[in-house]
Amino acid sequence: MKKIRVARIITRLNVGGPAYQAVLLNHLLPDRGYEALLIHGTVPPGEIFFGDLLEKYPGDTYPCRKLSRKIAPLADFAALVDLVKVLKKFRPDIVHTHTAKAGLLGRLAAKMTGARVLIHTYHGHVLEGYFSSPLEKMILYTEKFLAKFTDRLVCISPKLTTELSQKFKIAPIEKFATIELGLPLNRFTSLPGRGPLRTKFNIPDDAIVLGSLGRLVPIKNYHRMLCIFHNLLRMVPNKKLYLLIGGTGPLENELKDTARKFGLTENVFFPGLVRDLPQFYADIDIGILTSDNEGTPVTILEAQAAGKYVVAPDVGGIGDILDPRAGALISPNEVDAYVHSLCDIINNWSTLKTSGEQVRSATIERFSPDRLANDLDYLYRKLLQEKENV
Repeated sequence: MKKIRVARIITRLNVGGPAYQAVLLNHLLPDRGYEALLIHGTVPPGEIFFGDLLEKYPGDTYPCRKLSRKIAPLADFAALVDLVKVLKKFRPDIVHTHTAKAGLLGRLAAKMTGARVLIHTYHGHVLEGYFSSPLEKMILYTEKFLAKFTDRLVCISPKLTTELSQKFKIAPIEKFATIELGLPLNRFTSLPGRGPLRTKFNIPDDAIVLGSLGRLVPIKNYHRMLCIFHNLLRMVPNKKLYLLIGGTGPLENELKDTARKFGLTENVFFPGLVRDLPQFYADIDIGILTSDNEGTPVTILEAQAAGKYVVAPDVGGIGDILDPRAGALISPNEVDAYVHSLCDIINNWSTLKTSGEQVRSATIERFSPDRLANDLDYLYRKLLQEKENV
C-alpha cells in the first residue's frame, strides 16, 4: 500500500512543547503508514537548539536556513522560495504547520505547490501579550486569511479552540479540531533520589522548594514570580522556602538582578538549562508558573506526571490540564492571589504533599504519545477521504 506523505513545518526547534511534538510525531508516524518529513527553521541567538530530540527520536528532516521567528522580509521571502522547492520535490499529500511564522510561510508554500490537505496547529497564539497592538491586528488579519484555505485548524486544548473561534473569530468552530498534547511522560513515574540540585545550592532536605522551567522571556513573567516569592517569605517566615528557576533566555541577567534587589540571593537560584528533568522534579516540591499567556505548558504535564503539586495562572489552556486534586488555578493572575494560595498550601503541606500521586497515572495515560499519533492519524485519513469524495 502506498504510504501517505506528510510534511510538517515548524519555525524553529528550540526547547519547548511545539518542537517536542513536531519531532516526536515525525518519529512515530512512519509506523502508521506515513512517509514523514520535518522541515525546521533556525534557532536565534539566546535560545537553545533542541538537537537532543532529533537524536532521541530520529526521522527525516530538512533544515530551512532562512526560516526564523524574526520578521525579516528578505529572509522570509528566501525561506518561502526554499519551502516551495522542498515541497515540490517531496510532493506531500498533507502539509501540517506548527507555530506562527511556519504557519504563514508553510501554508503559502503548500498552497502554491498543490498539497491535497493543509493543517495548522496552534500551540498557543501570539494575538495577545507578545507584540504591539497594530502588529497583533495585522497578525489576526493574516491568520483569518490563511484559515480560509486551511482544511483544519488544530488546537491543543478546548479552551484555546474556544478562544480562537469565538473571541478572535479566526474561523468557524467546525473548522477546528482539539487534539491534546502527547509526551513520553513515563520517565517521570520513577524519580531518582532527591539531592543533586539541593546539594549544589545548599538547600536543606526538609525545605519546601518551588520550581519552574521555561524560557526566560517576558511572556512568562518571572518578575511576577520573584515578587510573589519575596512576599511569600515575609508571610511565612517560619518556613524554609526556596525557588529554582530553570531555563535560559534573554532575561536571565535581568532576573538575577531583580532577585538581588529583592534580597533573595540565598533563597532563589537559577540552574540554567536543565537537561535531567526527572532529577529537577525529584528535587522540587511545588511547580509554579506565572505566565501572562500560555498554550498547554509541557512543564505542568511533567510536574503532574512526577507527582508534584502545581500552582499556575488561569490563562490559555492551563485550566484544561491542571488537575484540581493536586493543583491550584490562580485567578486573577496577580501577586496577592498567588501569595494567599501558596500560604494555604505551605501551611497545610503535611497533608497536601502526597496529593500529586493521585494524578500521575491519569496524566500519563491522557497525554501519551501513542494517543496523539493515533488522533492525528485519524484526522489525516479523514481529511484525505473527504477530498477524494468531493
